[in-house]
Amino acid sequence: MKATSAKRAAMVLFSTIIFYCAVWAEITSPFEAIRSHRQWITINTPDPSGLDDEELMLRAMDIIDMRLQEPETERILMAAARKVPEVKAYVNWTATLDCDTLFHRKREALLGMAKYLDSQKPGCYASRKIKSEWLNIESMFRNVLAEYDSLIHEQGKICGNSTDSREKALLLSLKIARFDARSTLEQTDNPLYYPELWRLEDEVLAMYPANSTDSSAYRMQLYTQLAMLKNLPQDDLKVRLMLPDRKNPYDNGTLYEYTGAFKDYACNSGFYLDKAFEISKKIHGPYHPATAACAYFRADFNINNITIDSETVDNIRNLNDFMSMYYPRRSNEGKLCRLLKATADFQFSGNPGLGAERDEILEISRLSYGESSAYYLSTLTRLTSLAVVSEPDYKPFVDFFESECRRIFPDALPQTLWQIYICSVIGHRDPEYGMTKMNRLKDTYLRHHDGSALSVKVGEELAGFFNNMAYNFEAAKEVHKALADDTERLFGKHSAMHFIALRNLFNVSTTGVEKLDTEHMSAIIRTAESKNFPAKEIVLNTLRNTLADYLWTAGNYEKAQTVYKKIHSGQPAADCLRERVRDAICRILSGKEKDSLEELAAGTRKEIDSATHTWLSPGILSELARYYDLTGEPETAVGFLEKAIEAHNYQTNYSLDDEYFDISGELAALYEATNNRTAAARLIASDRECIGNAHNLMPTYSLVNYLLGGYYRALSRLDHNAAFFYLGAAINAIQQIGVTSGGSDDMQFSLGISGFQAITTLFVTIDRQLKEAAEYLDSDDFKAYNVDIDLLLGQFSQWIPAIKENMTRLERDFPTYDPEYRTNPRYHTLLASFGAFYQACEHDYAKSEEYLLKCLDLAATPVDRKNILFNLAGLTELAKDSVKKDRYLALAYE
Repeated sequence: MKATSAKRAAMVLFSTIIFYCAVWAEITSPFEAIRSHRQWITINTPDPSGLDDEELMLRAMDIIDMRLQEPETERILMAAARKVPEVKAYVNWTATLDCDTLFHRKREALLGMAKYLDSQKPGCYASRKIKSEWLNIESMFRNVLAEYDSLIHEQGKICGNSTDSREKALLLSLKIARFDARSTLEQTDNPLYYPELWRLEDEVLAMYPANSTDSSAYRMQLYTQLAMLKNLPQDDLKVRLMLPDRKNPYDNGTLYEYTGAFKDYACNSGFYLDKAFEISKKIHGPYHPATAACAYFRADFNINNITIDSETVDNIRNLNDFMSMYYPRRSNEGKLCRLLKATADFQFSGNPGLGAERDEILEISRLSYGESSAYYLSTLTRLTSLAVVSEPDYKPFVDFFESECRRIFPDALPQTLWQIYICSVIGHRDPEYGMTKMNRLKDTYLRHHDGSALSVKVGEELAGFFNNMAYNFEAAKEVHKALADDTERLFGKHSAMHFIALRNLFNVSTTGVEKLDTEHMSAIIRTAESKNFPAKEIVLNTLRNTLADYLWTAGNYEKAQTVYKKIHSGQPAADCLRERVRDAICRILSGKEKDSLEELAAGTRKEIDSATHTWLSPGILSELARYYDLTGEPETAVGFLEKAIEAHNYQTNYSLDDEYFDISGELAALYEATNNRTAAARLIASDRECIGNAHNLMPTYSLVNYLLGGYYRALSRLDHNAAFFYLGAAINAIQQIGVTSGGSDDMQFSLGISGFQAITTLFVTIDRQLKEAAEYLDSDDFKAYNVDIDLLLGQFSQWIPAIKENMTRLERDFPTYDPEYRTNPRYHTLLASFGAFYQACEHDYAKSEEYLLKCLDLAATPVDRKNILFNLAGLTELAKDSVKKDRYLALAYE
């Protein structure tokens, strides 16, 4: 897969040393960094005449690997060149200042040194070490798994008779490199290999524990290699399913950290990178080019895993200045760093700033990796994604990328996987064009899925797009059906992975008819209960949570409470905080067993209070806030929402994502409910600034709900500027989702109706304000006020015919969408919106009354009925029908 290819390419190019970008902030200029490095080289490079063959070749290997260029390092190379002709050829090539085509000179030099040592000292450590480095590069061009197996077998025999730590480190390094090479060949992260990966980590930590004070280069290399593997996108649930014997597969003494906006899984790569940096600093000093390479690794980790800030971007820019000055202009090292800087610049400012450099970066990549290499395609993918988001005419870039995918990969599935990365980006800029391409990729997958790990990966990527970006649940359903078939073929019919695939299929296949949907999920649960398979308890908890969440969403809190209770009963509170809070909330909303509420809340709160809240789930904190709000403790609720915001910002480096919008919207509403208008204004102003500056904000249901919440609050304060900001942004997001979803029923009958409700509410509010202004203002003031209002309405009035047409269509089609439409709250909202439309837009009070009476007939609760009657009384007052007004008021007060 793309991430694997990019990481392996960078790792081979830049050796295996990691460095925090922050170190580069201490350097005032690249000249200073280079001068510091050269001083270090002068002091620490030995005279080659005092080195034996093994030490000479090992040092030459490091110099070639890092492409060092100082006089002292050149003397080492010349000494090696006198014994190995290929090293002489490498030295001659460095004078050209060109890129190393297919890494030919580097590969030949390493292999030549290994062969020389074998001829002089057969089987010596240096020969095996250099051969392993050669194989790491060779694996970029062909399948070398058999050669890895041979080396591992040989090294295993040596370690069986030796206690030398460097020999054991080499064996582990070979095993990790083989694992990485296999993943690259298969183009995917295969969950079947997770047990092997965690065993490798255990072996590394047994040799070099997390709290070890060892500062050897072997520990540094193993930690770096492990960081690369553990940074692959392993979904948290998948890991737990594949490692069921570990209560917590992340509990091995290392630091796992939720790493931010672009990942939703636990990852301890950052821990290993930090440790490797500390060792690297001791070995090489802070400004060695190898350390610069490590700054590259850390920056790449940050860009792909957290929301970057100005400090991160500045450090990457400094790093790029150093790399472009130290390495020749046509070096792949320098070009990779330039591409990293462009990615950071885009994420931070929206402008990658590549220009004509794009072609040169691609050409150097093609020469270095070869035009049929996945590493070359990885570079092209990154360049194309930046072109899509920044170039006025991006389609030729996409056409070229797709043609290269077809040329490099003749099979449909790898072609599809690589194209998903680009086409999903297109969907954000040009939803209609992007959806056309994504639908084509979906059709390709449906024709060619074959039960392989790659097929599962393609299905998951497509499902994620149609679920979470396009909101096209019909397309998602097609993909999930094929994906369920793939998981059954790969993992087994009664495997944990297949049951989770069935759960995911259920989530996009619900009919809206509670009886049918709950029977469907209950049948899946019964089947899982009747079978024996690894990770059974994890699966059952997941399935039961899905059922409970469905009932919660459907408003059946009594049944949902029963399921939540079953999940957490007999379990430690710390293992099921969410289920305990949901249980308590359901009891309040259903009026059931209120006596045990305090026990549930106290137990949950005890667990939360005993932990550092920045490491807790923001979702659980916000759930607890809702509980306290429902029990009449809004100040306590505010406190937990503030903790939830802090936890979210800490864990994601201030990412504007769905989780943030959900929590921030609730917090803003509670601030106003508790009359803390200062805090509310501060939060809202901050959010508006962030949203206004966000150049790559993805439209989502949570974003729309957040914007509409802000809109209604602004409208209630008569803050028209804020109201129009929120409403305009919400409508824009709804329109984008409408295109990407293909105008799906779910979107139209949910967000579509919400949008109509917001617009008609605006017209009603302004219509009321106009009438009040006419009554209280003198003629001149009213005339000026009316001009301002007309300007505000101008941008919305053009939509009135389309609004009426689409609302009429939704009312007509609702019975088809939901046969139980009369009890659907969305249908009630649509009718109320019609009432508001006729009142404010056409001043047809009789038609408005007709729709409000329909709402009255369907009112679900006495409170709803009373509110509708008050609206009818106000409407008939506008119509100057005092008889009806009095009758509706009398009914309201009955």
